[in-house]
Amino acid sequence: MFLTLYDETFSGQQLHSLVLEINTELVTVKDLITARVLAEIECFTQKMPAKPFVVPAEADALTETSLRTIDAEKQVYVALDAFEKNGFFVLVDHVQVESLTEQVRVASDTKISFIKLTPLIGG
Repeated sequence: MFLTLYDETFSGQQLHSLVLEINTELVTVKDLITARVLAEIECFTQKMPAKPFVVPAEADALTETSLRTIDAEKQVYVALDAFEKNGFFVLVDHVQVESLTEQVRVASDTKISFIKLTPLIGG
């Protein structure tokens, strides 16, 4: 099944979406985040337009003539760590998930939103 993931602001404004193919109805939050990061890396390495949620540190050093290789394992780790440190949160059908091991049942109409928190200036 195909599942659409949305990037949203805290107020609910949709900024970007990404469609993933998911092969199971029951998936962990960790699996969702991992699938998202890997799909973004695939778009990046294929030079497809993308607005990644997690921007690889290596991206600034890449040029058109480079091989555009990204350490996928490292980027997945960075994203999972950010989730655990409340760098962003995930809503499944408008309900916040709390843990990477939490399992959620998904269908093609399930709404999955990624909300990236922005740090306060000066605080």
